[in-house]
Amino acid sequence: SPVFAAMFQSGMQESALNRIVIEDIEPDVFEEVLRFIYVGKVIGLERMAHELLAAADKYALDRLRKMCEGHLGRHITQETVLKTLALADAYHAEELKKQSIQFVCTNIKSMQGTDWKDYNCAHPDLVAAILGAMTIGS
Repeated sequence: SPVFAAMFQSGMQESALNRIVIEDIEPDVFEEVLRFIYVGKVIGLERMAHELLAAADKYALDRLRKMCEGHLGRHITQETVLKTLALADAYHAEELKKQSIQFVCTNIKSMQGTDWKDYNCAHPDLVAAILGAMTIGS
């Protein structure tokens, strides 16, 4: 990872101490990040893909990001689509964002029971993107 390389090669504290303290990623998630870096695969992608996408974004691990995006895109459901859309937006996963918006547009009538009101307050820009896509698709 270029981010880890910069930490160890620059004058940053991690370079002087020869260690990195990771406080914002759960240990099991970071274990999978390390497995990916050293072995090129992930165990448990299905249960932590959202968290791994965030870690891949933070540490500039493009192959891991693509792996997570692909998995999440193949497993979008009514229960996961709003969270997936918010994460795709936060971590600049544009293809996953498009897939999520398309899923909502296609399934809007059956999603009446989801947390639309709360989502609208929390993510008005994404709701606008969904409505824009619905207007274009009409």
